[in-house]
Amino acid sequence: MSAKIDDFNLTTAPRKNFFLLVALTLWLALWGGGLFVVASALLRGLTKEAGFFAVFFILVWLAGWLLGGGLALYGLFWTLFGTETIVATSERLTLTRRVCGYEQVRHYDAAKIRNLRLVEAEGMTDFLLSLRPFGIGNGLLTFDCGTTVNFVAGGDRAQAPELLAGLRAVISSRPEQEHV
Repeated sequence: MSAKIDDFNLTTAPRKNFFLLVALTLWLALWGGGLFVVASALLRGLTKEAGFFAVFFILVWLAGWLLGGGLALYGLFWTLFGTETIVATSERLTLTRRVCGYEQVRHYDAAKIRNLRLVEAEGMTDFLLSLRPFGIGNGLLTFDCGTTVNFVAGGDRAQAPELLAGLRAVISSRPEQEHV
């Protein structure tokens, strides 16, 4: 029987990037102004003379505008208040992401985790890596478990190899089945 390695428990928070916080706050203020202007025009009936296609375009634009604003707001809240907790035992890996009271918990059977590895930067063109400071897209670590799972979105790339080694040690320390 092999010796059991201690459980792994780590909570990370995104790095507080001052430029990102200022840019997101300014962008959201301008975004809110644009939303107010378009929504008030729709609500006051100023688009009646515009015709069906113009109103349809405005509604499609407004849907995209709301989606972009929602992502930016999530990014701001993730940067200010978000945390990600990684708890690993020899039987299970639990990933918990918290942002302003909302919590997403995912559980994975350690026996089914394959190819636990660092996410390799694919250059400046990798869109998902560019969204990592917003809490969206690829994290620093990934594994295969029927699907590809990315996590540690708020972590520091310099500490990622140490984190990976600790997780591998715990997850791979499953005790051998004793034959009766």
